[in-house]
Amino acid sequence: MANERLRQAIFDADLSVDDLAIEVGIDPKTIERWIAKGRVPHPGNRAKAARVLEVDESLLWPQLADARARAVVNSEVLQVYPDRGAVPAGSWYELISSSHGHVDILVYAGLFLSDGRADLPGLLREKAAEGVTVRLLLGDPDSEAVRRRGAEEQVGDAMAARFG
Repeated sequence: MANERLRQAIFDADLSVDDLAIEVGIDPKTIERWIAKGRVPHPGNRAKAARVLEVDESLLWPQLADARARAVVNSEVLQVYPDRGAVPAGSWYELISSSHGHVDILVYAGLFLSDGRADLPGLLREKAAEGVTVRLLLGDPDSEAVRRRGAEEQVGDAMAARFG
């Protein structure tokens, strides 16, 4: 199927196929195939062409939007929360329970991790026994970083007290 959007963008930019080919650094026949056969260029050439034509790639090649949507659906990002407080109680436990390769936890105190479940240490031991790599990095309550974080959150020494 012909790419009329690309043809129109070249026309609107007051360029010829040869002009665009020179700007992109490719053979004019390649651009003709993009138009006549609806081929999607390699990412670098696609980006150059879109820049020269001053048009977004997804306007010239709308099928890219479908590919990007599929990539998002298949990505590893399952849910996004505005802050830790918005994460439902028990989610941390469920995430750790479903892990197969590794569990990496980096927190100042991590008291929220056991929300909804009491036996987080037991779960971590169980996962380690299954062969899951478990790494914990907790803040040092006497460190400058914890003092600074307490000041940033306007809780003073309460941040360090969370470690008790």
